[in-house]
Amino acid sequence: MNDLKDFIVPFSSLKNGSNHLSFDLDKEFFEAFNFSEVNDSKITAVVDFRKESHLFDIRIKWSGDFKSTCDHCLELISIQSNISFRRIVKFSHENTTKSIGEIILISYDDYQFDLAPLFFEEFILIFPKRKVHEENLCDNVQIKTMNSYLINGAQLRENKNEEKINDPRW
Repeated sequence: MNDLKDFIVPFSSLKNGSNHLSFDLDKEFFEAFNFSEVNDSKITAVVDFRKESHLFDIRIKWSGDFKSTCDHCLELISIQSNISFRRIVKFSHENTTKSIGEIILISYDDYQFDLAPLFFEEFILIFPKRKVHEENLCDNVQIKTMNSYLINGAQLRENKNEEKINDPRW
């Protein structure tokens, strides 16, 4: 994850109060996490990093879109992503970083904070489980080709146009 050094915020050099930062979540960002579901991305994250004496209030808003593969026709689909979320970072006497809901505990010895895992975690939470084009926007040629390889592909096409016939045995 050496490619993500731009997402590390050296908070020791920030002034107290509000500090505005901006980051781009592009294809290289997702490749660094080995996440192959995103083919391309144009997401801009705006961070309001509010520094206090013993904690940080991090407010993040991002907007943009990313491209992924449609689960139905295997063509690219563009998905909008507009969210905002917040995390509180507090100092702790422990040497490990812990996360408890919206609160993140870091060591008093730390002098920088990595936002990349935070961005990726939030993205995974909003990533749709099923990605499908809106109705009638899928590639019909691709769907017909896939149906032709199904065992009952010819019957599926015929039954789709006809009314469903009830089985008299039931």
